[in-house]
Amino acid sequence: MRSTVYFTNPRITGTTEVQILKQSRAHMLVSLFYDIISTLSLSLSGYQRELTYRHSDGSYSAFGESDDEGSLWLTSFVVRSFARAQPFIYVDPADLSASIAWIKAQQLENGCFRPVPRSSSSTKITNRSF
Repeated sequence: MRSTVYFTNPRITGTTEVQILKQSRAHMLVSLFYDIISTLSLSLSGYQRELTYRHSDGSYSAFGESDDEGSLWLTSFVVRSFARAQPFIYVDPADLSASIAWIKAQQLENGCFRPVPRSSSSTKITNRSF
């Protein structure tokens, strides 16, 4: 069962219920449009910020080029995230291709991925903490 809630506003005198509903719908649409634009803007700035952590070989790491090598897990996560974002923001296909090629290069002949060496990232975090 559908119910309609009406509320009175002393500033709206002589306004019909239909006009109030139209104004309310227009306000909701404007609010929704603003939310969508804000989300897209944040997505685009997030995409651009994530590119700062990209290595020249197409991989990604927590500290960017200051890390010795990229992270397989992080690069895979970024590729998946960027692929999902493509319908909403522009994602450079060359960046995606380079990252996918880097991931494929990490795969061994038996299908497994090479063991990840102990990264110096954990050392950096520890050293920065104290």
